[in-house]
Amino acid sequence: MFRQPGMTTPVKQLNADLAKFKSLTSKETRALASVKTQEAQIIKSYQTAPSLTAFKDAAARLVALGAKEEQLREHYDPSIAKAKKAALKDLPKAAPSLSLKTLNADRKTLGLAPVKHTPAPAYGEPWKKGKGQLEGGDTSHYQSNATFEKSIAHSQFAAIKATEGTSYVDPTFKKRWAELGKKVDSGKMSLRMAYLFLDKGNGAGQAKHFLNTLGIHGKLKPGTRLALDWEAGALSSPQTLKDAANYIHKVTGLWPVIYTSGSQVSRAKAAVPHAPLWAAQWTGGKANHNVPFVQYSDGPGYDHDVFNGGTAALRKFAGF
Repeated sequence: MFRQPGMTTPVKQLNADLAKFKSLTSKETRALASVKTQEAQIIKSYQTAPSLTAFKDAAARLVALGAKEEQLREHYDPSIAKAKKAALKDLPKAAPSLSLKTLNADRKTLGLAPVKHTPAPAYGEPWKKGKGQLEGGDTSHYQSNATFEKSIAHSQFAAIKATEGTSYVDPTFKKRWAELGKKVDSGKMSLRMAYLFLDKGNGAGQAKHFLNTLGIHGKLKPGTRLALDWEAGALSSPQTLKDAANYIHKVTGLWPVIYTSGSQVSRAKAAVPHAPLWAAQWTGGKANHNVPFVQYSDGPGYDHDVFNGGTAALRKFAGF
């Protein structure tokens, strides 16, 4: 991502807010300390030569200093609270870019407990509705190699079936996945997606089998995204979808794309609110610009899809 001139990085913004917080806190501390020193001197002076007159004078001066202390707090406290609030808001954004030592020093400044690890940096771009549409397709072993090759010939993205349930692996997956990987690496394609066809029950177990088949045990490389196919019998169990999506998110840090029929989109969104959607809508599907992906036809030859957005948007979504 190119940064526009004048944009402030999260770390710079955090440092600016922390500097303001520390400066204001220091000024208030010094000012209050000066008041306390004067109060101590007045008390000591009275104790050295106590008298009624000295008492009245000391009391008046102490009352005045008490008022001054209150004025100082009224002057500094709102600004300090505002600066601290801004720094606390900036901290999560900046934390992945900080060393553990710096992060814990900043947390201590803000009155927070230390942490054992810095958070992993965010990656992957959320989809944002944009202009244009890109054609793609999704296939499985039901499509011949010739049909598969035709489906990816001029496509910027493609999805293929990897697994089903907790044990099945599509026999064409390994070879085709590798071919798609070469296309992505060469720049001829922006995105490849592997999908898990969900059965009812044990969503986490199905997701584990899916990731093991793919050899994925952490972050996804740019150009790769994962999907869950939620249809048929699995529709009776939103919990299966939720468990599978949560497992994939826990391992990879990204929510899988959820494929389902247009009539089930609201249920899918309710089960996994943050997951991008892929709606099967064979009547008027191309007019649906409210989700990242739409499967608008089941033929000829293979399922035809569109991505709602241009190449730049797709590449962002793909993690480039």
